[in-house]
Amino acid sequence: RGEITSYPLRCPICTFGVVSITSAEKQTVYQLCPWCSKNPPPEQLTVGNSFANGFKCFECSDPRCKIATGRPNLGTKIRPCFLGCGKMAVLKKSKKSYSLGCEGYPNCNATMWLPGGNDARII
Repeated sequence: RGEITSYPLRCPICTFGVVSITSAEKQTVYQLCPWCSKNPPPEQLTVGNSFANGFKCFECSDPRCKIATGRPNLGTKIRPCFLGCGKMAVLKKSKKSYSLGCEGYPNCNATMWLPGGNDARII
């Protein structure tokens, strides 16, 4: 479905060589580790995100990777629930922004919208 070329980087997770995929149809270019694409790293898997269609480098949050976006995975546990229900607040995303919501939903409705809109990074 696209042109595949070598990319001058090795994946820090599995050490495979990364490739660039250019889609003339969609006019996009993205990087992909062939190994991680078919075998997503367990630490990248979250509730609701199994990467059934393949795992792409831009979806990775590994801080060692130069091409990872650095965005945490949706479902990443951030802190204890603000309402004290005993569950954890997890990262969620709507169309326009990120929020922290209790993993105990619908029993606990704790939600905190994060300012800044469309980008979230764990520092």
